[in-house]
Amino acid sequence: MELRYILEVLWRRRWLAINIFGAIFLTIVIGTLLITPSYDSTAKVLLRKSTASSSALASIGLSGGSSQTSSTLADADRADYLALVTMRPVAERVISELNVKRLRTRARLMNAIPGLKPVLRLLGVNVDATEEVMTAEGMLDASILNTIFPRPCVSVEQYEETDIIEIETTSPDPEQAKEIANSMAKIFIDEELKRVKEDYAGVK
Repeated sequence: MELRYILEVLWRRRWLAINIFGAIFLTIVIGTLLITPSYDSTAKVLLRKSTASSSALASIGLSGGSSQTSSTLADADRADYLALVTMRPVAERVISELNVKRLRTRARLMNAIPGLKPVLRLLGVNVDATEEVMTAEGMLDASILNTIFPRPCVSVEQYEETDIIEIETTSPDPEQAKEIANSMAKIFIDEELKRVKEDYAGVK
C-alpha cells in the first residue's frame, strides 16, 4: 500500500520531476562545455644566502667566524625571497618575454554556446578580440575565478621545511604552464645573481 501511494504521488508530480531533472541536466551540460582543463607545472629554486660582504671582509681580517659566512637562511630571509619572486618586475619580464595572453571569457562563451557570437555582435560587443595580454597583477592573483575560467597564474611557496622555493604555474595550455614556471625561475635567478655581483662590487 505504501509503495502504491508513493508511485501515485510521483505520477501526479511527474512534470515537476521532469523539469527538475531537465534543469540539473542542462546545468551539467553547460558547465561541462564551459569548463576548460587546467595544467600545472612547477619549478624549484634552491636558495643560498649571499656571503659576499662577510667573506671579503673576513679574508682581510676585518670580520671572522663561520656563522657570519653561513649560507643558511633564516625565516626572514626565506620570506624576503618569496616576496622577491612574486614582485611585479619579475612577472612583467616573464609576460614580456613569453608574450603571455589569456582567453577572454566572452570567447569561452562563444565557443561553448552556438549562435552566441552573432547575438553579441548585435549588442555591440567586439567578438574578434578573443585574447588579451596578461597583467602582472592578474598572473600573480590566484582567485576563485581561476578555477572556473583557467588562465595563466603563478603561486610561490616554500617547499616543505627546506631552503627551496617552489614556483607553481597553472594554465589552460600545458606548454605555456611549463614555460612560465621555468621563465619565472630563470628571471629570479638572474636578478639574484645581479644583486650578488652588486654586493661584491660594493665590497671592492
